[in-house]
Amino acid sequence: MDKIPTSQDNGSTDPSATSKAAPASGNWKAVTGNKFSEPFPEPPEKGINTWVFRAAVHCKKSGLSQEQAGEKIRSYEPKLRRYFRHDEVERALRKTFSSSTPQRARTERQPKWPAYDPSAVAAAVEASEIKTLADLNSCSGAIPEDSDPDYYIDRLFPGNPLLCAAKAGSWDFLTFYREEARGDLGDATSIVPSPMTAPHGMKADGSGISAHTSDNTGPRRYLVVESDHGGSFDEQAAVIGHLMAYAPLVCVVFSGNKSLHAWFQVEGHPERDVIRFFHYAVKLGADPRMWTRSQFTRLPDGWNYDKSARQVVHYFMPDATMETLPPPPGVPPGYAWKLKNAADAWTDDPTLIDGMSAPPIIHGLLRDGDAATIVGGAKTQKSWLAVHMGICVASGIPFLGNTVSKRRVLYLDYELKEGTFLKRLCMLADSPPVGLLYHALRGEERLPTMEDIEEIIVSEKIGLVILDPLYRTGLLQEENSNDSTGRELIALQKIATRTGAALVVIDHTAKGGGSERSTVDAARGASAKGGFFDAIMVLRPKQNESQEISLITLDVVTRDWPRLAELPLASFTWGAGRCLIELSGTVSREDPSMVHDSIVEYLRSATTPLGTKDMASTLRIPETTLRNALRKLEESGRVKSIPDPDHRQRKLYLAADRKSEVESGMEVADETQA
Repeated sequence: MDKIPTSQDNGSTDPSATSKAAPASGNWKAVTGNKFSEPFPEPPEKGINTWVFRAAVHCKKSGLSQEQAGEKIRSYEPKLRRYFRHDEVERALRKTFSSSTPQRARTERQPKWPAYDPSAVAAAVEASEIKTLADLNSCSGAIPEDSDPDYYIDRLFPGNPLLCAAKAGSWDFLTFYREEARGDLGDATSIVPSPMTAPHGMKADGSGISAHTSDNTGPRRYLVVESDHGGSFDEQAAVIGHLMAYAPLVCVVFSGNKSLHAWFQVEGHPERDVIRFFHYAVKLGADPRMWTRSQFTRLPDGWNYDKSARQVVHYFMPDATMETLPPPPGVPPGYAWKLKNAADAWTDDPTLIDGMSAPPIIHGLLRDGDAATIVGGAKTQKSWLAVHMGICVASGIPFLGNTVSKRRVLYLDYELKEGTFLKRLCMLADSPPVGLLYHALRGEERLPTMEDIEEIIVSEKIGLVILDPLYRTGLLQEENSNDSTGRELIALQKIATRTGAALVVIDHTAKGGGSERSTVDAARGASAKGGFFDAIMVLRPKQNESQEISLITLDVVTRDWPRLAELPLASFTWGAGRCLIELSGTVSREDPSMVHDSIVEYLRSATTPLGTKDMASTLRIPETTLRNALRKLEESGRVKSIPDPDHRQRKLYLAADRKSEVESGMEVADETQA
């Protein structure tokens, strides 16, 4: 790769062709840290992978920590004929240090960085006002021809802060007060781009102290963007020029070999904004290792590792600042916290407490902004009840005995033919249901998205949306996945929160009708559904001999209403062109399907104890459901069991209040047979 021009003359082609000669060691010993007695293995032309392992072993024998060894080995990368391969250094270090490396004492947050994106680089170069390295030079502030490292350090780190620097040509480093090294930095190559907090800190592996650790590195002052994917110097300059729009650029340093190192001032900015900026920089080719606060970077106007070239400064604006770091393109902004003091909102006034809830739509069941569901098995009249709910809310008439606040209603039917839907609407409504809008979507090629639904809610001033049924909406891609269901259903909550409208979805029960499942677990698919909804209404049918009347218990769980002691029992009365849905009474929450009462009544009418097979057949109750119910009834004392005389492993059941009567009858029958 060609040598880059220097910033001092804007015309010379060799950054080493300056009036300065490579310095001798000078007084660097005054600021020297760690020394090695054994020679470090020089990297070969071939066999780099083997050399990495040899170098790791040398570092371990010399007393370096795993972190220090990694930094030392990576410092030789500019001398190699190729870049290190992915995980090449880390793999060698893990194998070399695995037997003796203690648990890390502390770790620094390492966000997950994106992959390098050449298309994003091309877009950044196209958008940048800086097109060449010469353009970047021309934007710089004054750079004296006789500048030296002290000139830049004085302006980048004013005062007398603790700094950490490394020596060229070896791995000597020390943390020192700035004034202690004045005039002695000519032999340095690297520096930590943030002030230190102490001369020494705990090593990352917890094995001791060192002058160069994350533990004694202070808050981040500068974040350095180093090109990790090559490219011409003009391209690197264009990318840096593009990044100038998202963080204040204070310095650009030539590595002395093949890359530009751009210093951005980030001190005082929220870490989420700094992470967002560096996220974008890594996408454009920045080396993610530079995120580590203690990572060395090239010292401005110092010499590279083998003293073959100066690390020329091509841009210097030490006073550049930004009030805030604007979000880069394509990088999601950090979360906007809205923390409030709970003490400021506390009250013991019952009226104020009640007013904290959203206004009710159906008292006891549904509020503005709720996400709710009606769950039922096949042919349990769940769609009939949903249409009835829509009519009641649009008309402002009670729903199953509960007071209703009038709202405009949108009913989206994904399953029925339009004629079938209208037939049900006419059978249920006593008069034209003004304020109820509907759309029959069966057979349509394109279904409305959640954005489409939100738009119609706002434009039509809708207060209640009913989606019937959930599985036809296309909202759920993986109904049995808790992760997927949770992510996809949240769209309903977002719409409800943003618009204030309540959304009710119609869903199916699990296999077997869900009769033995709790209310929150009755719906089919992922269990995440149960915790998602503000109100769950499960329809549990009651066995009824009448062909003209159906009885359904509404098993209800709500988030923002008191728990119902008794559950509403709805009756569906069928006639010519009419369906009347009314509140028929209430049932015990402990027996929402009234299975227990049916069993006890049947046993009371029986003249002899009965087995489960006969009862299940007559009562048309699944045998598993029957056995569970009998167990609960026996525990409560309403039913008694006796051994079956014909089969000792089976039980017979009888009503507890008829036990003595039935047993006496059995004894008389036995005596007669005898």
